[in-house]
Amino acid sequence: MLIVSLYVKFKAQTTHIQWGAIMEENLRKIFANNLKKQLSLHNKNQSDLAKYMDVSTATVSEWCNGKKMPRTDKIRSICNWLFIEMNDLLCENDADDDVGDA
Repeated sequence: MLIVSLYVKFKAQTTHIQWGAIMEENLRKIFANNLKKQLSLHNKNQSDLAKYMDVSTATVSEWCNGKKMPRTDKIRSICNWLFIEMNDLLCENDADDDVGDA
């Protein structure tokens, strides 16, 4: 009985960890897509952002490709620079994606 109990507990923890990783990956993709869209809307590029943020272009490329996420303070700085809200970078907005398809 103890073995079954430990297995169930382990399985639940593993599932929770996998779910967290999936959510993190999804957030990175949403952020990357929104960042690229906002840069384009504001006639800015990755190099402009790297200079403003005082980071390498490789770092900004990782943000734009969904490989990494910037820290919250850096996200705020990006929002201030682009005059947008954090939701514009962190929330999925399907309505905006459909505009170009019409």
